[in-house]
Amino acid sequence: MAATMTLDQFVLNSYLISTGKVTPPVFGATKYTKLTALANLYTLDWSSEPDVDWASQRSVFSLGNVIATDTFMLDDSIGYISRQEGDFVRIVSADGKNEYPYTVVPGPRLYGDGPQLNSSGMGGRNNWGTCAVVGTNLVFDRVFKTTDPMYGGSISVSGYVIPDTLARQADIISVDNPLWLVMRCAAEYIRNDVTRVQLYQSLIDQTNAQMAVMKANNMSQKETIYTGSWNPMPAGTTTDYQWS
Repeated sequence: MAATMTLDQFVLNSYLISTGKVTPPVFGATKYTKLTALANLYTLDWSSEPDVDWASQRSVFSLGNVIATDTFMLDDSIGYISRQEGDFVRIVSADGKNEYPYTVVPGPRLYGDGPQLNSSGMGGRNNWGTCAVVGTNLVFDRVFKTTDPMYGGSISVSGYVIPDTLARQADIISVDNPLWLVMRCAAEYIRNDVTRVQLYQSLIDQTNAQMAVMKANNMSQKETIYTGSWNPMPAGTTTDYQWS
């Protein structure tokens, strides 16, 4: 990952590239606010790049404890649940000794016809059932009972965060390579400026090159991060695949 960059540094760099001026607008000025708005817009654009899961944005989220329901609210900082093969929604038993993995499926498959990974909560060796994201909730394939071994356990889910909104001068740019954001916002800043619009395509070409490098670097990060990295189980615990 490239060196970190603050919002203040971003404005200085983006303004320099787009205008050639070394003195940036001050915090709160219209031009500073415009560049900040562009930074927030294109940070979200970066985070939702098609077919890319940014490893730097990956995290494990807690959804609380299992109660007698099938529906649990997702943390509002979650952009989306991990689609990486091998990632599960996991429930760690209340005593911390066992875990119960659930496979995430598309919503329509949760109660669909045909073969199911687990339609009753007693699935194959590698999962206890299925769950799906439905709106802002995680919905399991059945209502939990107080007699279930996972009742009272903690729910963990692997996912990707929504980047924080940039608002303060010392806020850190979330984009893996902040120079991509500098170039992309500089290009947009001059797009309608007749005196500098001739630079637009050159800046876009540079952003495309930066994006290609970021994607390549991201793939190498994922190979490390996805290797047994997120299991919430404490050392010495086991995975229970039988009803107790």
